[in-house]
Amino acid sequence: MYDAGALAWLADGTTVRIRDLVPGAARAVPDDERVAIAAVDLEGQTVGSAGYARVYGPRAEIVLAVGPDFWHRGLPEVLLSHLRDRAARVGIVTFLVRVPAGDLALIALLREAFCARETVDGAVVHAEFSTSG
Repeated sequence: MYDAGALAWLADGTTVRIRDLVPGAARAVPDDERVAIAAVDLEGQTVGSAGYARVYGPRAEIVLAVGPDFWHRGLPEVLLSHLRDRAARVGIVTFLVRVPAGDLALIALLREAFCARETVDGAVVHAEFSTSG
């Protein structure tokens, strides 16, 4: 089962706690159609977040927000990996994401760490990747 308080270690040794933004206990019915998680440092400050929302069938759109201080520490990959594992358990097989074409760091991360496939539509890159590791 997914641990909403799981510890994660970043590339530089920094420790963060991965938590649900809306804890399951606060929901009347568990909702894995839409999930949002946050990374919290040991001082209790939110340093990044990510989420998905099922759009149709076994596909979900994702969002990711990580500040520059934590981007190069590997936090985006940690957050997306947590989301991917959780989504796979509820039957979501593909993540979709729209990325500004100029966001080369995110495009490279999706391509290298998650084997994303992309198409370019003007100033937007549409990427998709599997939730199976």
